[in-house]
Amino acid sequence: MHNAYKVLGLHHNASLQEIKSSYRKLVKEWHPDRHQDPKMKEIASKQFITIQSAYITLTKDKSSRSV
Repeated sequence: MHNAYKVLGLHHNASLQEIKSSYRKLVKEWHPDRHQDPKMKEIASKQFITIQSAYITLTKDKSSRSV
């Protein structure tokens, strides 16, 4: 889970709003459709999936704690 915070560039006490904000920023930057070079597109695709996975991990954890 600490890796998920690192992927999104956040501290371990980040709020749900901070998580969403960082996720949206990184997803825009690493979306595979933004890259034309095939090598960069592949790298971006892997990074995009990593970012999505980190976001899902953190939002599941944060939403379960707030209930």
